[in-house]
Amino acid sequence: MTTNNDDAELFSSDNEDFHHFLETYVELLERYEQRCSNLLEESQQAANEFVSEAMQSSVWNMLQGVMQEQQSNTDNSLPVDMQNFSEKLKNILMEQCNIHGMPRRRRENLSKEKVVLLKEWFDAHVQHPYPTESEKRQLCQETGMQMQQITNWFINQRKRRWRKSQKNKDNK
Repeated sequence: MTTNNDDAELFSSDNEDFHHFLETYVELLERYEQRCSNLLEESQQAANEFVSEAMQSSVWNMLQGVMQEQQSNTDNSLPVDMQNFSEKLKNILMEQCNIHGMPRRRRENLSKEKVVLLKEWFDAHVQHPYPTESEKRQLCQETGMQMQQITNWFINQRKRRWRKSQKNKDNK
């Protein structure tokens, strides 16, 4: 246990080790504070540049317009209807994309040849219509489809068959 005499000795002006420790500690704190200040300045500068660029974009103008319309249509005491806001913003962005020649990607149906190959496999394995990975790779090669497309087709086909069988049971 330390005594008051030991504490006095530790903090005495003659204790060089303690003074060296304090000087080093204060120096480290000052360097840490400087690094934090530099990071804060860099972050603020980056944020200001981002906001400046964002405010010049057409999306910012659309966002501002939707927000102003939303605020003018509601009582200030009521919260903003985020679903309505999101829907309006989405529609505006979709219109903008279509105007600039970026039409929505349209899903294409599979060719009859591909469907025939897949249905033949399905019908041949109707008791267990779950192709293995190697069988899926083989079907990919035969049809030119991607593995995920094959997987999705079989998921959907099993659902179609299940629904059809449920419908037939209900009609009996």
